[in-house]
Amino acid sequence: MGWIAKPGSTEDRLNQWLVRKNLALIFLAFSVFESGLFFWLAVQWLKPGWRFLMLLPLAYAIGAFITGVVLWRSKDPSSALWAATYFFVGLPVIKMVLDSGIISEVVAFFS
Repeated sequence: MGWIAKPGSTEDRLNQWLVRKNLALIFLAFSVFESGLFFWLAVQWLKPGWRFLMLLPLAYAIGAFITGVVLWRSKDPSSALWAATYFFVGLPVIKMVLDSGIISEVVAFFS
């Protein structure tokens, strides 16, 4: 038997808020923040001849921001909007998993 939150309680309001759309908006905000940091750090890392590469994280941050705004304003998101959302959420999550060292631990375990 599962736990049922009382209607109107704080837990019930939290459960109603934690839906797929709101969680995607949280991850899109994280994606915009992380891409903005990459853009800012690329200014210091890249040589002047390679500064055009700064446009990649900037374009990704702008795309994630626009996707977040469209997702926030839509009542019933289309499947194309969800695909764009997953694209902009997926790459930072993959980078976070790769940076965590889990992959190297799994490879070391099996070798």
